[in-house]
Amino acid sequence: MSAPTATRPLPAPDTTSRRAPGWPEFVLAPVGLIAMDVVIGLGLHVAGWGENVLVVLLATVLGTFGLVGLLLALRVRSWAPLRLGVPAVRWVVAGAAAGVGLRLLCIPIGLAWQALTGDTGNPQQFLVDAVTAGGWSLAIMLLLAGLAVPLAEEMLYRGVVYSSLRRYGPVVAALGSSVVFGLLHLSPVVIIVAFLLGLVNAVLVERTGSLWPAVASHVVFNTSALVLAATLF
Repeated sequence: MSAPTATRPLPAPDTTSRRAPGWPEFVLAPVGLIAMDVVIGLGLHVAGWGENVLVVLLATVLGTFGLVGLLLALRVRSWAPLRLGVPAVRWVVAGAAAGVGLRLLCIPIGLAWQALTGDTGNPQQFLVDAVTAGGWSLAIMLLLAGLAVPLAEEMLYRGVVYSSLRRYGPVVAALGSSVVFGLLHLSPVVIIVAFLLGLVNAVLVERTGSLWPAVASHVVFNTSALVLAATLF
């Protein structure tokens, strides 16, 4: 009788359910964001903080991070769609340069909008007011609107939303995620600028396979506006 042969234990079954984001995440991302804004707005209004831009921004940033985590935890169960791998430094520099270029592009877009509509108002004047208050208000605005907001929005739009459309090709994913990103900014002129920012950042994500060049672009884009507002107004 031959000696019994040793057998390897069977691998433990994979109990996780890792799926790529799809239509559920594409729909729930904007719907969840709108619902979150309504809840935050009502809650802060009842608490008497509805006019405090810094508190509103902080609540929105935390809510957006929470929404990203919830969208990935419910069905996808993976952080992979966020593309958090670190790319070559040159791509981060390229993203920062893109942010500068987009900020400069805002000048002719704004002038054209004023010429066409006669509207000289600033739909984001509340941000300018918070920045020009100086002191801690300026520092917190740079931290929240300059750094935290870009990171949270890139995770949601170029992470979850872009990934949910990527199965249809990079063009559909870039256009679709940029349209959603633009429309949720509500003001017509801001929609145009946000769409262009989203489009450039989607290309950066596609070319590098990483979210960080897009984050760099968005950070420079936002921070440059805050710095200009603080120095010119």
